[in-house]
Order: sequence, then structure tokens, then C-alpha cells
Amino acid sequence: LDWQLLPAHRDQISTLQNDKVIVREEQLSIFLNRLTYPIYFLDYETYAPGIPIFDGTQPYQQIPFQYSLHILKSPNSRLEHREYLHTEHSNPIIPLCKKLRMDIGNYGSVVVWNKGFEGKCNRTMAEFAPEFNDFLLDVNSRFFDLMEVFSKRMYVHKDFKGIASIKKVLPVLVPDLSYR
Repeated sequence: LDWQLLPAHRDQISTLQNDKVIVREEQLSIFLNRLTYPIYFLDYETYAPGIPIFDGTQPYQQIPFQYSLHILKSPNSRLEHREYLHTEHSNPIIPLCKKLRMDIGNYGSVVVWNKGFEGKCNRTMAEFAPEFNDFLLDVNSRFFDLMEVFSKRMYVHKDFKGIASIKKVLPVLVPDLSYR
């Protein structure tokens, strides 16, 4: 049989057969050169209760209650860490937005893993807290999705098994770290 494989499948088979990583240096360089300083590395933690516990929310709506933010102000600066964790029994959206607004400046790249998810979190918070609409949508416009390096096959490793999930990528690239 003469199979017509998609490029992603051909890459995966090549990495398995040759036991070599595929690195598309030119694509990767172009991609990474889009970054502008300061660079913000943002990650939300959410929960999605089946029964809404806050007015104005819906069943299974992802509600951010925590973020981790690392800031690299210039290529040679030290990485700074900021965070927010909502610990009260109240809706976390407005306090989280207030703190995030203090922590993220008006320019620079915002690096995320899976801009679809993080962007949806921002759009949801903007709907709930319209006073943060412009800020949150601006953050979305500055997103730099690190997952694209792997989903667009700029870097292909056999142990990713064709999947661009951080749960597959991180253990291969940084075995000492885990994502659980």
C-alpha cells in the first residue's frame, strides 16, 4: 500500500526511525524573534463548578482563582516572580484582575502555553468585570503561545508521540520537572 501521510505523521515516523530530534531552526528563530521585552510568563489555575457558586457565572465555567507570573525585563535581568492566590470564599475575578493589572505592564510579550485557554479565561473575566475589559483584551493581543513551537512542528521529538501538550513536552525537555 502507498500511504499518503500528513507532514506531522511523517515527522513523527522520522524521529522514531532515525532517533533524531527535528529542529526547524529558521522557523524557530523567526518565531522567537517576535518576543518583545519585558516578557511575562503567565499561567492561570481555574476551577469549574458544576453548580455555579457565584452570581453571574455558569455551570462548568472556568473561573481563574490563581495565577503565576514570571517577568523578564531584559535579556540579562533576573527573572522576577509574582503571583496571586484567592483564599477567600468569594468570587476571585475582580481581586485577581486588580492584582494582575498591577503586575503586567502595558507593553511586552505575554508568554502562555495554550493561548486558547488563557485567552478564554481573560475574555470570561472581562465579561464579568467590564472595568478590566480593555486591559484583559490587550493582554490577549500580546499573547505568545509557546505551545506553537511544538504544534507547528518547529521542534519534534519522538517521545512527544505527536502531541503538543505540556504534559508530553515538559518531561521530555526537562525531566527534573513534572507537570501534575
